[in-house]
Amino acid sequence: MHNYHPYIINRIQPNWYRGYPDRKIILYTCDMERNKHMMTNQKYAGSIKTTWQLHTYDVWGNAKDGYQVNDKYDAGEVELWLAVWRYNVGVEWHVCRNSQCPGNHPCGHTPPCPDGHPRESHGVLPVMRAPADGQNGAPEVPHCPECDALVMLESQEFKGAHPSDRQIKRALGVPCRIQTDGDDVYIAVDRARDGYPIGELTCVSHESLSPVRKAQA
Repeated sequence: MHNYHPYIINRIQPNWYRGYPDRKIILYTCDMERNKHMMTNQKYAGSIKTTWQLHTYDVWGNAKDGYQVNDKYDAGEVELWLAVWRYNVGVEWHVCRNSQCPGNHPCGHTPPCPDGHPRESHGVLPVMRAPADGQNGAPEVPHCPECDALVMLESQEFKGAHPSDRQIKRALGVPCRIQTDGDDVYIAVDRARDGYPIGELTCVSHESLSPVRKAQA
């Protein structure tokens, strides 16, 4: 017998949902589904409430010739409680934060980039060298191989969340198997059997869910 962990969807009067406005539906996720995430460098970190904008599609075509989305319709919003996971637990990288380092630029230009690419920090495989002060017998310290700047170990841990397939199916009101595409805050949903476009979900409460970051007010 399994212990079940509830996830709650609070439907906020979606246009297509008839008869049960504001109805709360309990989604039960088996402990086996939770345990599949409990692997190396991942730990459960609670849950968060998120709000998603729903859209459904007007679809043309058939399974043989393919489907095409003709139009999409606002289907209201849903609130989803998502499980939050800590990723890269215990993982540390040597990171160079020298803004003038070529390695800190996605295009390889020394900042400022003529194409306007932003500065970034990056993980490095450090080169061990003696301290710059020239102390005899002092232990070697890690330096960036690109710019020779001193690098430090930094934690790469972050928190992430994503709706389960069961939550997505309940939100869109479909019983079939689904396949999804998109990113952490936008999910396009198709029917797995033939690729029929079902709808999409866009997170409006958070700017990012990997890592978790709320939208600016």
